[in-house]
Amino acid sequence: MHIPARSTKVGGRFAPDIVGVRFRNNVLEILHAEVGSFYISKDDVEEKLKKKFSSEVEESIKNHVAEKFQMGENIKTSYKKLVVCSYLPEEAREEVAKEQIEIKFFDDVIDECLKEIKDYRPYEAKNRLVQHYRNTYGC
Repeated sequence: MHIPARSTKVGGRFAPDIVGVRFRNNVLEILHAEVGSFYISKDDVEEKLKKKFSSEVEESIKNHVAEKFQMGENIKTSYKKLVVCSYLPEEAREEVAKEQIEIKFFDDVIDECLKEIKDYRPYEAKNRLVQHYRNTYGC
C-alpha cells in the first residue's frame, strides 16, 4: 500500500519506506520505518530524519491508516519510529534517539529475522499433530 504522506512545512510529499499496522490490546499500533545508509554529516542526518518523521507525516500516516481500516476517531494509537541503517554517524545517534526514533542496524535486523525463522517451526507442530492422530486412531 502506498501512503503519500503530506508535509506542509517543506511543501512536498514523503512516502514512508515501511508502515506496519496491528491491532493489539485495544490499541492500534503503527510502526513507521525508514531504511537507508547515512554516510552524511550529523546535521544532514538530523535534518533528513526530522523531515521524514515530522508531525505532519505522522498525522498523515495515522489518518490514512484510520481511513483505510475504518477506525473511529476515539481509537487509542501508538506510533513507533524506527530507522534501519547500515551506517549512522556516532555523533548523530544521540540526537536521533532524543527524537524518540529507535535505531537498528541491518546486521541486527538480519540476526533477529534469522532467529525468528529458526524458532518458528510449523512443520514440527504439524508432525506432532499427525503423530498424535496416528497414535490415537491407529492409522
